[in-house]
Amino acid sequence: MRGFDLGVFAALWTLFSRFACGQHVGGGEAITYSRELLLALRPLAVSDNILHIPRSLRISSLQAAASGILSKKHRRKRGRRGGVQRRLRKYGLRDRRRLPALPTILLSNVQSIRNKMDELEAHSRCKRDFRETCLLAFTETWLGDADPNEDLHITGFGYPVRMDRSPLITNKSRGGGVCFYINERYCNTVVVREKICTPDLELLSISIRPFYLPREFPQLFFTLVYINPRANVASVNQLIAEVTNRLDALSPDAPKFILGDFNHCQSGRGVEDAKLLILNNLYKHLEKPQAHARLLFADFSSAFNTMQPHLLIERLLCDFKLPHQIVLWILDFLTDRVQRVSALHKGVSFRPYSLLCILTDAGAVKRAAAIWSNFLTIPALLSLLQGSESDHGNALTDFVSWCDDNFLDLNVFKTKELIIDFRRNRNTAKECIIHKESVEIVTSYKYLGTIFDDHLRFDVNTEAIVKRGQQRIHLLRKLNSFSVSPVILCRFYQSFIESLLSFSFICWFHSLTVKDRNSLNSIVNICSKITGVKQRDLSSFCNRQIIKKAAGILASSSHVLKSEFSVLPSGRRYALPACRTNRHSKSFIPSAIRLLNAP
Repeated sequence: MRGFDLGVFAALWTLFSRFACGQHVGGGEAITYSRELLLALRPLAVSDNILHIPRSLRISSLQAAASGILSKKHRRKRGRRGGVQRRLRKYGLRDRRRLPALPTILLSNVQSIRNKMDELEAHSRCKRDFRETCLLAFTETWLGDADPNEDLHITGFGYPVRMDRSPLITNKSRGGGVCFYINERYCNTVVVREKICTPDLELLSISIRPFYLPREFPQLFFTLVYINPRANVASVNQLIAEVTNRLDALSPDAPKFILGDFNHCQSGRGVEDAKLLILNNLYKHLEKPQAHARLLFADFSSAFNTMQPHLLIERLLCDFKLPHQIVLWILDFLTDRVQRVSALHKGVSFRPYSLLCILTDAGAVKRAAAIWSNFLTIPALLSLLQGSESDHGNALTDFVSWCDDNFLDLNVFKTKELIIDFRRNRNTAKECIIHKESVEIVTSYKYLGTIFDDHLRFDVNTEAIVKRGQQRIHLLRKLNSFSVSPVILCRFYQSFIESLLSFSFICWFHSLTVKDRNSLNSIVNICSKITGVKQRDLSSFCNRQIIKKAAGILASSSHVLKSEFSVLPSGRRYALPACRTNRHSKSFIPSAIRLLNAP
C-alpha cells in the first residue's frame, strides 16, 4: 500500500465491507448489490476511462492532503526519454508538419483478399510501418458482387476503393480485381477517375488530395493495373497511355503513379535476349562452308564524359516524345555544373539510360554482314564473314565515325575482339585499328555475365561458375552446422547457389561437354546432401526455362527471334531448322522447337 496511510486504508476497507454485507452507515436503508448490478459495474471497473464522480462526493485537494489520501509525488528519473526511435516517431502520420511530400505505398498481389483480412487487420493494429502507410494497393483481390464493403474494413484505412473483374466482359467467373485503401489520417478525399476492365487489362485510377501536400502539387493521381499474362502488349500499352494522357490533360502538374502487376508485359528484353541473338546468328552462319566470324565488344565506359547534352535532348524530344518539363530537367542536370568522374555505387544511375538513348541510333550504320547487339555501355559488333573476308569492313568504320560525330569516346584499351573460326586452313587474323590504336584479340571475354570463348564450348565459363559455387557451399555448410531449419537451407541454396548455376544457362547449358555438366551437377548433389532435400536436376530445370523463354518470344510480336519459329502447314508443330553440326543442333532455337513439339 505504497503512498497510502495505513489507517485510512483500514477505514476504507471497513466501509466497503459494510456496504458489501448490506449494512447501512449513518442511518437509512442498507444498500444491496445483486449479481446483475455487479456485472453492470464490471465494464466500468476495467475501462481506461475515469469514472464520473458526483460533485457532492468529491473532496478538495486540501482535504485529501490533510487526510493523507493523495500519494506522494513520484520522483522523476534522471535523464530524459530520447533516442532514435523517439525522433523517428516525429516523421510518422501523427505529426502532419513532418509528413513526406510524396506518400508511402504498399503494393501487393494478394490473390483473394478475403482470406487475408485477419492478417491485414493484425498488421494494422500491431505493425507501425503498416499502420502509418499512406496507401495500400492490392491486385488480384478476387472480389465480386457478393462481397460487400462492410466485410472488407481495415482499422485506420476504412473501406476499399475497388474495381472487380466483370464476368460478362472477361468471360471469367473469378479472379482479377484491384483495390486501394487510403489511410484515414492521410487523406479523406478520394475521386475515382478511370475504371477499365477488358480481357487483357484491369485498371483503376483515382485522385486524392491529402491533408498535407506541397503547394506545387494540386493533387495526386494513382493508377493501379493488373495485366493478363497472355495479354496483347500493344493494346494494353495503348490503353494505359490513353488514360495517362487524359489524367495529364486534367492536371498537368500533378504527380502520376502507375502501380500494379504487369506480368512481364513490359518490353521483356534482358541479357539473355542479347546473348541469344548473338549465338543464334553465330551458329546459323557457321553452318556454311568456309564461314567464320569476328565479335567485337566495344567499351563505352568513358562515353558519358564527352557526351553532348544537346544531341541527347534532340533525340528525347523527336524520337522518344518525352514531355518538355522532363527534358528541361534533364538538360539542367547535364549542363551548368562541374562533371566529375567517380566510381558508381549500387543504385540508380542516369548514365546508362542517357547513353542508351543515343546508342539506339547506331542501327543506321549496320550492314548486311554485321549485326549489332546494343546493351547499355557494352555493344557488340558481330561480323559474319566467309571465304577471304577478314575484317569488319565498312561497318566498323561507319560506327567509329558515328561515335565521333556524336562525341562518344570509345575506350580502345578496354575494347576486345573474339575470332570464331573452325576452318582447317585458317589464316592469321589482323588486329582492328581504331583511332590508330590496335584492338586486342582475346580467346575469351566476359559479356553480360557469361564468358564467351573462341570455341563456343563455354568451358571457361563453367570453371568460373564451379569455383564460385564451391565458395558458397562453404556458407551452406556453416548454416547447417548451426542447426538451421532445412526450409531455410533450401531457400539459401535457391537464392545463392542455384541462381548462380542457372544464370543465362539456356544460352549455353546444352553446349557443354559431359565433364562440364558433371561438374555443375556435383554442386547440386552436394547441396542436396547438406540440405537433406533432393534438389532439382539442372537438365530438367533448363528444359523448363527454355520452354518458358520460347513462350515469351512467341507472345511478343516485336522480339527479334520470333521469326525463327515458323509453324508447319498442320498448324500444330514448328519447323525444325536444318542442322549440319551438333553445335547448332544443341543451341537454343533447335532445342526449344524440339521441346515445344514434344507430346
